[in-house]
Amino acid sequence: SVLERRALSLLRTAGLPEPKREYPIPWSPDLRFDLAYPGSRLAIELDGRRFHDRPDKFETDRKRDRTAVEHRWTVVRFTWRDLERRPDEFVRTVASLLESKRGLSGANPHH
Repeated sequence: SVLERRALSLLRTAGLPEPKREYPIPWSPDLRFDLAYPGSRLAIELDGRRFHDRPDKFETDRKRDRTAVEHRWTVVRFTWRDLERRPDEFVRTVASLLESKRGLSGANPHH
């Protein structure tokens, strides 16, 4: 999608690692995350109005996000407006989450 290409371009320009595209959700492989950093359990969902503005889709997305949290994944959602009007915030958010998850993965799980 155009939205996905815009997100990838912003991440590349910022020097961030390349996420996996259309990544199969591990606990529900018939579904996909738009972009994902599986090693960090970070998913990026890009919400265009065409699909995500319907009430049923809105509800489904929220349930999917809650299930992701149960599986220790973080899901962040961005819209076209976010990427166009606040691209620095998009990049900063992704970079910050990757950094914090990198710190958590290196932490001693017994403390």
